[in-house]
Amino acid sequence: KSGYSIEDLKTVTKDYQINAQKITFDIAEDKSINKDIDADLKILTEDFIARVADNKITGYEIPNMQITHKVYTKNDMLISTVCEKYIYITGVHGQSWWKARNFDVKNNRYLKLCDLFYDNEYRKIINNEMARMATEDEEKYHDLWEKPEIKSDDFENFYLTDKNLVIYFQPY
Repeated sequence: KSGYSIEDLKTVTKDYQINAQKITFDIAEDKSINKDIDADLKILTEDFIARVADNKITGYEIPNMQITHKVYTKNDMLISTVCEKYIYITGVHGQSWWKARNFDVKNNRYLKLCDLFYDNEYRKIINNEMARMATEDEEKYHDLWEKPEIKSDDFENFYLTDKNLVIYFQPY
């Protein structure tokens, strides 16, 4: 058993389309991750529907919202997942962004990057490694607008796989 379930939610009207996944983790009901996921989905859906109603100008396709989840780690101690959101209302293209959740199951709290390290040297080490990678493979990273950098202890754009720490930056 995977320890979670994914429910596909689909809404199609003449004005918009929503394809969303609702993920629910099989942990005690008082754990906040399921409540947070439910609240995020509700807020995103309500905001999307309100924005569609306010935007009478149509673009190249019907307004749509897509939400998918990928679980990278799930065990008794940690849940690490990424929710990918895509919203198109009008114009040439929509917007995509990711939201990672790194949840300490035992302590019922979200982890920030700084929680994985003993001291603040981690920022210097990670920033140096990202700079090295961008310099060594300029073709791969040619479209970076600015140098990627971990600037604060509140950094949450990461997830954990069984073998790796993955750091990402939002588009634009």
